[in-house]
Amino acid sequence: MNVLARAALALVLWCGSAAGYCRATTCDSQASPSCNDAEPACPVQTWSRSCLGYVVDADGSGRQGISYEQASDAVRRAFDTWLSVDCGGGGGPSLEVHDLGATWWEAHEYNPDGRNANTWTFRDEGWPHLEHTHAYALTFARFDQHGSMLDADVEINSADHAFSLHGDLLGIDLQSVLTHEA
Repeated sequence: MNVLARAALALVLWCGSAAGYCRATTCDSQASPSCNDAEPACPVQTWSRSCLGYVVDADGSGRQGISYEQASDAVRRAFDTWLSVDCGGGGGPSLEVHDLGATWWEAHEYNPDGRNANTWTFRDEGWPHLEHTHAYALTFARFDQHGSMLDADVEINSADHAFSLHGDLLGIDLQSVLTHEA
């Protein structure tokens, strides 16, 4: 077994619980008893609402040969992975996630005075984030002063990286990247 294969196997065997969607505070509750009282110094990390909608790039990635349907299915599976986590006591995250369909809007932005869409967009024509040239994807999240997430937009660097949908060795596993971003 080559070194890369051994490293991948070790990472899979080492990984523990994926509880990223379970409610937590912004500080260690053991170190600061005030966190249990939800003091402003330790806001709870959460979405501003328990119902979350998202939209996926209507074009998918033409450069990668990934259709909208394939991309939408992969984003759904990414959220399903996190939503199936046991947060203790047999309960999962208290979040509903809904696919709101396709979008042709490519800008990530937050509108403080109106509705927002959590977008998943492929960047086929060029990666505009020169400070992150090696990134497979980036998530741009907006929070309020209390730690509530208001909006999150994901951009996938399909201009600089080859992605694979089926885990073959010819590209980066898109499902893993999307799950990480979710």
